[in-house]
Amino acid sequence: ELGVSFKVKLLNMTDNDSPVDCIPGVDCPSGRFRARQPDFCNGWYALPRSIVSWNKYEFNEVSSLFTVPVSCEITNWNWFLLDITMGKGYQADTVKMIVDDVKVMIDEGQYTFPPTYAPTFPPTDTPTTPMPTPALTFPPTNTPTIPMLTLAPTTQCDGVFPNGVEKVLLNEGFESSRGSAWGGATTEEYTPGASGAKALAMKYSVNPHSWLLPAIRLNVRYRDKCIRGGMELGVSFKVKLLNMTDNDSPVDCIPGVDCPSGRFRARQPDFCNGWYALPRSIVSWNKYEFNEVSSLFTVPVSCEITNWNWFLLDITMGKGYQADTVKMIVDDVKVMIDEGQYTFPPTYAPTFPPTDTPTTPMPTPALTFPPTNTPTIPMLTLAPTTQCDGVFPNGVEK
Repeated sequence: ELGVSFKVKLLNMTDNDSPVDCIPGVDCPSGRFRARQPDFCNGWYALPRSIVSWNKYEFNEVSSLFTVPVSCEITNWNWFLLDITMGKGYQADTVKMIVDDVKVMIDEGQYTFPPTYAPTFPPTDTPTTPMPTPALTFPPTNTPTIPMLTLAPTTQCDGVFPNGVEKVLLNEGFESSRGSAWGGATTEEYTPGASGAKALAMKYSVNPHSWLLPAIRLNVRYRDKCIRGGMELGVSFKVKLLNMTDNDSPVDCIPGVDCPSGRFRARQPDFCNGWYALPRSIVSWNKYEFNEVSSLFTVPVSCEITNWNWFLLDITMGKGYQADTVKMIVDDVKVMIDEGQYTFPPTYAPTFPPTDTPTTPMPTPALTFPPTNTPTIPMLTLAPTTQCDGVFPNGVEK
């Protein structure tokens, strides 16, 4: 988590730079991070909108706690940039934003949330004489009683999936669908499937970009009613790889490194917009069979609203192969809201074939020691725990 803060005010350029008002938590100045790691995460990640007071005549402090997306799994960043915005789109040449004292720090427990803003309203001059209470009349006792309508329990999503059934948002076996393709890929029917008559094959004829692989693209249903920032989705599919240049012979891969995986392409207006990679499952891989890929994905917390432009699942080969050399066969794709029923796949510990190298131990050389009057050189002490602690030693704020 990163603590982000800055001071800001808005001025009206068409009225001698007079101050401009805004609605706290709705359209006041805010920000986003533009972040990218090769093959893992790539998008614009909005800061949670702070619900604080706004005094248009002064600099106002905007303060947020931002969670770096868990899909950004490695330490190599193409970029990690902070964008500060006006909070909404004003007409050109009408408003300017003044910003100062920008700070981003790693939160280690010292961040405090800004107080929630409860707006106050001016007193009203409306007379406070109470309205007369009308006499209540009741229908005769023989009037039939009409039962009240019962709303779907708790959420709209419970209305779509009543009585505690599993909330399955995508369940595709490709018996009658070919899905769609993205990034230069094409799809075609493949038989037999993993559990049915058919599966889906994907291939491409142009070498892919290394940072965003071609994919089978599938639409996730009920996104507005069911998908919320911070919730967890269980994602699974069955897959194998075939070599197109060798009579469709099977292709191997390294589990947890370059086997087939996936990502979500998600966007909400003004809140989140990016490609969000699935955590790579560390499972065994049998190149002769369909293999099940299973992951638990956390929807980015920056996706704060219920209105999605899109929420799509991309399934990729896991690495970029040369064009027209490998095709991927996919079946039994499933996305569901996790409510405790997801179980992580077993961790795969690779085994290696026995070696024919003789096991005779190497001879142990005799150790010689310097004379005792040799000065002792102290060992270098590495920065504690992380490289970051080396940059910010002795517990100083990062």
